[in-house]
Amino acid sequence: MENKSIITTNEIEKRIIIVRNCPVLMDEDLSEMYGVEIRALNQATKRNIKRFPKHFMFQLTKEEQEQYDAFKLQNELVPNLKSQFVISSSEQQESSAVRIPKKWGQKNRTTVFVDE
Repeated sequence: MENKSIITTNEIEKRIIIVRNCPVLMDEDLSEMYGVEIRALNQATKRNIKRFPKHFMFQLTKEEQEQYDAFKLQNELVPNLKSQFVISSSEQQESSAVRIPKKWGQKNRTTVFVDE
């Protein structure tokens, strides 16, 4: 998976979403920008965790993952929504969460990288 194209600031900004009131990039987006597999990106960051600030990355909770999976499904139907996506508080999640079939979602929860 080799990608040598230049990624513009605008393209990066389109991929930033808000989770827990922090602007973040999803592991799938960051791995695509670097041209590596998600698994390889996550392994490399975990292997070198001491090189990064304490709050550089975190995994989505089960509820956040369900909400993000629902968003991804909606985005496939209506493209270009990512810049508008915000994961809501747990109170809002209970009433608005859409259940996604287990086979559709990722086996592991998504890792997000804080954009500082």
